[in-house]
Amino acid sequence: MRAPGLRLQLLLLLGGLLGLSFLLLHLALATFTKVTLRRLDESQAQALASVLEAYVREAEHHLPPAELMATLQRNAAGAGLVAARASGPDLAEPLEFGDPAVLSALGAGARSPSAQLLHANDQALLRVDVERGPGNLRLAIHAEPSSARGATLIRSFRLY
Repeated sequence: MRAPGLRLQLLLLLGGLLGLSFLLLHLALATFTKVTLRRLDESQAQALASVLEAYVREAEHHLPPAELMATLQRNAAGAGLVAARASGPDLAEPLEFGDPAVLSALGAGARSPSAQLLHANDQALLRVDVERGPGNLRLAIHAEPSSARGATLIRSFRLY
């Protein structure tokens, strides 16, 4: 038997290095995409939270709490609002709408001046506390994880 020639050995080694570098480049690109999409998700949820907070602050001057909650509930699907709970000494009982599991997650925890990430019913939610005259209003905003699309790229790495 004759050993493969030097040219063939070099060609096979270069081909292997090219394949390996392609796989590493693919992994780096997939990871960068996933991180970028996660940051984009966070910034979009923060922007939506600030818009809803500004809307509630403005609407509370013109609407009583019951009408404000009814308006929020009517427009919830289009605004990404999942649940809301209004409480305070001016209300006999808290006004709320949404899934009970999300409402219990909203009720837990202390007030926070900034939005906080919650998890309820396998959903990523952003909790926003809005000071409402004598009480407060907590909103749960759907934070859609589009970064899951980046996870598909990383899982495709297994094919190689």
